[in-house]
Amino acid sequence: MISGELSREDRIDAVAICTPNFTHFPISKAFLEAGFDVICEKPLTATLEDAIALEKLVRDTDRSWA
Repeated sequence: MISGELSREDRIDAVAICTPNFTHFPISKAFLEAGFDVICEKPLTATLEDAIALEKLVRDTDRSWA
């Protein structure tokens, strides 16, 4: 999905992640790294370490994360 959206002129501005909980971190990470804003249902991550990593990624990429 990421590569497809990146190739479009009218690509999405943000992605909403509504998948099983254990997939939230890797999907959020991939979209943030690709330059997309992320809206994720709870829980955002399964571990504190993943939450800290995503927070740092959001700051480093200047993206939005909710």
